[in-house]
Amino acid sequence: MSADAVARLPKPQMRGLFRSYLKKHLVIATVLSVIGSAAWKVLVSDPRKQRYAEFYK
Repeated sequence: MSADAVARLPKPQMRGLFRSYLKKHLVIATVLSVIGSAAWKVLVSDPRKQRYAEFYK
């Protein structure tokens, strides 16, 4: 068995693991909340406003 055949494992990340995890998940949460709030406005809020406007004409 030669030394080239055995691959070395990379060192584990010991510092800043929580920070990198948090950074990634904050970006995901922000994107999902923006998409969710835009969908709520278009699919729920705007039709509701339109129905109120038609009712009170």
